[in-house]
This record gives sequence, structure tokens and C-alpha cells, in this order.
Amino acid sequence: MKNLVFILTDQLSRSVLPLYSSCSYGFDNIARLQSMGTSALAYHTPSAVCTPSRGCVLTGLTPFRHGAYRNGLPVGAGITGAGAVLKACGCSASYIGKWHLGCGRSMGDSLREDNLLGFDFIGPETEMAHAKSVSPDGAELHAEIRDGLEYTTDYLCRRAVEHIRSVSSPFALFISFPDPHQPYLAGSPYCSMYSPYKMEVPASFYQKEVPDWAEDDEWGRKHYFPPGMFERTEYFQAAKAQYLGMVRCIDAALGRILDSLEDRGLMKDTVVVFTSDHGDYLGLHGLMEKNNLYDDVYSPPLIIASDGLSGTCTSPVSAEDLMHTVFSLMGLDSQIFPGEDLSRCFTEGLYRYKDLFIYPSDVPRAGIITDEYKLCFVGTSYDGKREFRDHILFDRKKDPDEMDNLFGRPGYEEITARLAGKILDRMQLENVPERLIPRALAGYAGRDNG
Repeated sequence: MKNLVFILTDQLSRSVLPLYSSCSYGFDNIARLQSMGTSALAYHTPSAVCTPSRGCVLTGLTPFRHGAYRNGLPVGAGITGAGAVLKACGCSASYIGKWHLGCGRSMGDSLREDNLLGFDFIGPETEMAHAKSVSPDGAELHAEIRDGLEYTTDYLCRRAVEHIRSVSSPFALFISFPDPHQPYLAGSPYCSMYSPYKMEVPASFYQKEVPDWAEDDEWGRKHYFPPGMFERTEYFQAAKAQYLGMVRCIDAALGRILDSLEDRGLMKDTVVVFTSDHGDYLGLHGLMEKNNLYDDVYSPPLIIASDGLSGTCTSPVSAEDLMHTVFSLMGLDSQIFPGEDLSRCFTEGLYRYKDLFIYPSDVPRAGIITDEYKLCFVGTSYDGKREFRDHILFDRKKDPDEMDNLFGRPGYEEITARLAGKILDRMQLENVPERLIPRALAGYAGRDNG
């Protein structure tokens, strides 16, 4: 059995990382990890929200099966998690950092009453939420950067390295960094490493028209960069520079973690996973943060490094399949955990096709991603006061940047109806409440969808 080091970031955009991007931002340790393993080019989370995505990874179940389909909901009390399975196989299972799977817990609240999925916590057994700094002893949590306090990423890295240096094999260590989630503020010295004036601005940042939900919703572009905003571009560049600083801090922490494994001679006997719960739009379509329906936040980076792995994985991989696959790469019986075993896609380059789905969280939204098309339906706004109508259909091969919405155009009725039928079938299979199924999607029920 191999050891496992699983590094989970929060809201990390693949667009800034080596291999996924043509830009180079000096993330040398992420590039180092990529050279030691396989990068998944089509990794997908069913929900671009922290809690449901993390629940998928750590339980092997989709959001409405593990129960925490939105932030503030707990994973079901009877759900078996990855930590419990690892322990049953004779492996220790430790967790440090952001949890965000508690039952409506606030930052600093104890997690003792929640389903901790079998993990033993290192450091504070409290909900870190989106905390950006911790006191040196880990006892006091703060929501923002403060002088004299050890920055969250550095603190968690230090505790992780201490654990790796002392733990006996076989072991599994999950390290969850709260960055680079907003607020877009990096700790020193990373806050000044990137010049805002040199930050590239994506072409779609200036897109003239976007769907109504992308314009006006709580996470719409009017929230950060409304058209006509004074110094709109400069404001974005400043935020991006800080974002890259946070990633640079994570990159440095990754380097220290890899060094600690190499110092103990454990690299060949360890599977290292580096990923994120979801991405960040980082200016694409004039958006920041997450949610909405463009692909970027549903396709976070995924790197798996292990002896014998190399190259890229092109098969679609969904978050609920990740731990099943990792267990197989560790040499465990992969049938003991839900999800599909896609390990051969990483070890042999096998292509395994599957449709990917987008699930609702707080509001009615649902979609499907196939090899050719992406179809999504929207419903009401987060405050429930508005019914959005701009559903989307994108040709993924001809329009990878999702700029040309084909929904409702002549000639696309058949593909729309067929894919809508697939979405409805999946939502019904997963027992998604009717109130979270968009009305327009529900209207396809009973049709001959092919």
C-alpha cells in the first residue's frame, strides 16, 4: 500500500497553472509535480461551490447522495468517508486545514458534532471556513490578514511537514488550503511579487453581451466590474496580482511538502494529489469568483503524481470518481468506495468517455457536458426575485471559449431536447427536489427526446 498526500486548494483556476496555460507565473513546484505524474485535462466538479464539491471528493457520492448539496449543509450522518475507508485498510488518515463540511458551522466552531468522515484532525478541530490567517498555536482564527500572525498557508504547510517527518507508513494526509479564495489579498512577501500593470486581461473580459444571469446575479459581472466602471481594467489587474501571490504562496508550500517526502525517501511510495474544489473565473466574461455556468469554475486543475505516472489524462474525470481512482493507485481494493475506478486512464492513457453533469445548489440550475456540447438551464436568482431566461448551449469543439450561445437557434432543437432529457433523467435519479429543477428544463418532461 502506498502513502497518500492529498492537497486541496480553494478556488484555484487552472488558467494560471503550467500545462493548462501558455502563461508562466513562476509556479515552479507545481510544474515540478506535473513532471512527476499525470495531469487530468478534463477533470470536473458537479458543483462549483465549496461544500458540495468537497463532499463529492471525500465520499465518492454526488451532491444529492451525500446530502451537502449547498454550503451550510452537512454530509449525511450515516455516510462513510474516505478517512474511515483508509483506516479500515490499515492506513492512518489525518486532515489539516479548511473543512467546510460542517452543519452550518461558523469560523472557529467545533466540528465534534459533525460527520468527520473518519479523519483525525491535526491542529484546530474547528471550522476554518475562508480564514486567511491563524495564530502561531492555531488556537485563534481570523478572517483577514493581520500583522504578527502566521499566514494560513504557511501555518498549515508547517504542520503538514511536521506530520510527514514523524508519521509511520502507511499514512494518508489531507492538506486543505483556504487560498486562493477571495478576498484577493496575499500575505507577505507574495502580495508584492506581481505587478498589476503587467497582468494580462482575458479578451472575454470586455464581452459586450452576456446571459442575464452572468450580468445581474449575485455573482454576476456587475458585482465586480460593471460596464462603464471607472478604472475597471486596473481594478481587475490589481485583484489578479494578489490572486497570483496567493498561488505563489501555495506553490512554495507544495515545494516544502515535496522536499519533506524526498528527505524521508518516501516519494516512490507515495501518491501525491494536487487539486481544487472549483476554479475562479479570474476575469473571464467579466466575472470573478465561482458559481454561474461557464466551464472554467467546473474544471479545476488535477495533478496526480506517483511512481510510474507521466503525461496527461484526457478522459473525463468527475470529482466523485477521484478517491476511488486514488485508492486504486495506492494499491487498495478500489471496490470499497463509491465512484468509478479510472486509474487506467492515468496509468495507461485509456480513454473512458462519460457524460458530466452540473447540479443545482442554492438555486435552480442544471446542465450536462458531453464531448460535443454543453447545455445548461437556469431558474430564479439567489434572492428569488427574478426568473432568468438565458439558458445556454455551446458547441465545445467549435467554441471552447463559450462565446456563441446556440440555445434557441433553428437547427439545434433536436440536440437540445435530447440533452435536456438526459439532464432530467439524471436529476430524477439523484432525487433532486423539484424546486431546484429549472422550469424550462422541467418543460421537457414527457417529450420524445430521442
